[in-house]
Amino acid sequence: MTTLLTPGESVDVLVTDQGIAVNPARPEIERRLRDARLPVFTIQELYDKAVALTGEPEPIKFTDRIVGVIRYRDGSVIDVVRQVA
Repeated sequence: MTTLLTPGESVDVLVTDQGIAVNPARPEIERRLRDARLPVFTIQELYDKAVALTGEPEPIKFTDRIVGVIRYRDGSVIDVVRQVA
């Protein structure tokens, strides 16, 4: 993923086929998921699992040309999308 769509502090839980990561700022959610015996991991552990399955990703090369602008709910610009070289 190369584009920021939502700031991390606004995300409580990330659910993938390989497991669930919980924002460290929400320990009560993590506790409830663990109590339910769901597969909870840190975001780093999920990243490591992805790399183990697919290998280390090659860096994407971009040009300086902006082809898209990502705006947050309040209208502020939080990211841009650059053309792939």
